[in-house]
Amino acid sequence: MQVEKRKTPRVEINAMATMQRLGATAEANGAPFPVRVVDASERGMKLEAGEAIDAGQPVRVDYGEAMFLCEVCYCAPTGGEAKPYYLGVIIHECLTGLSSLHHLIQALRPEAAEKLERV
Repeated sequence: MQVEKRKTPRVEINAMATMQRLGATAEANGAPFPVRVVDASERGMKLEAGEAIDAGQPVRVDYGEAMFLCEVCYCAPTGGEAKPYYLGVIIHECLTGLSSLHHLIQALRPEAAEKLERV
């Protein structure tokens, strides 16, 4: 029997998300690609991906209304063909309510302010 060492419980998710490798500059970022969120906890996620990513690589995971800034802590083969790698990521930051933030940014743009002044 294996003893559970995690400090926070994991919840099965089984949902699609997108992941993007983060580089030193915006130009160095990789293209987003689909991943499956297998499970998640307060501190991390287990993902299935179609490509291997080295431990230590910073990544962005977009899932629903949230954006997670993470670091890959492991990459292991799944034994499957469709998504051949399991990735473990540590969550460093999480931003939620992104559509509300997008609407606020749009409303604060100078051209939006000009429309409001004309009314």
